[in-house]
Amino acid sequence: MLLRLPLLALLTTLVHGLHFILEGTEQKCFIEELPKDTTVLGKYAATEWNPTLMKYQDNAQQIVLITVESVVLKHRILNQKGAAKGKFTFTSTDFGEHLICVTANGGQDGWFSHSKTKMEFDLLFGEVAHADGTAAKQTVDDLSVRVRSLKYVVNNILNEQKYQRDREAEFRDFSESINGKVVRWTLLQIFVLVLVGYLQTRYLKQFLVSKKII
Repeated sequence: MLLRLPLLALLTTLVHGLHFILEGTEQKCFIEELPKDTTVLGKYAATEWNPTLMKYQDNAQQIVLITVESVVLKHRILNQKGAAKGKFTFTSTDFGEHLICVTANGGQDGWFSHSKTKMEFDLLFGEVAHADGTAAKQTVDDLSVRVRSLKYVVNNILNEQKYQRDREAEFRDFSESINGKVVRWTLLQIFVLVLVGYLQTRYLKQFLVSKKII
């Protein structure tokens, strides 16, 4: 399953909170469109469905696999296997879409399990991710975090504008190339029509002369 999370949401919230269900070893993926050199911190927690108790509960044997790939560069940035609860972090290597995929082994049956796993998934971006990642080592002033977050939003908007300008320039070059080909093809058609008309007129004149009609 593939989910697309727009950059607009990233600019307005700086944090994505998701929760979804994995059936057995099902893999679920979603796309984040990120500016270049953006730090992303992910937090996740997996709980397994217990049919006897009819509820989700922790399972220490669960293993969660998380991969991140750059769609543009077709390059894997992260391949992390960890416990049922944990964190991961990566930095985008280029502008554009990044594919984030999650798989859980489902407990005792390992990668052949058919149990249900509930995933709670949070993503933090830019300066917010940096602040959260160092919170265990130092106390971060709330106002300072807000200022850095605002600075990140502004920089992110500027990066997004540059990204859109590059996309527009690429599209403009492509359009000009297509228009040039259309013009050349039109001129070629006109030339062929004129040539065919001239040859037909010449042939008709020779035919009439040979028949002594003119």
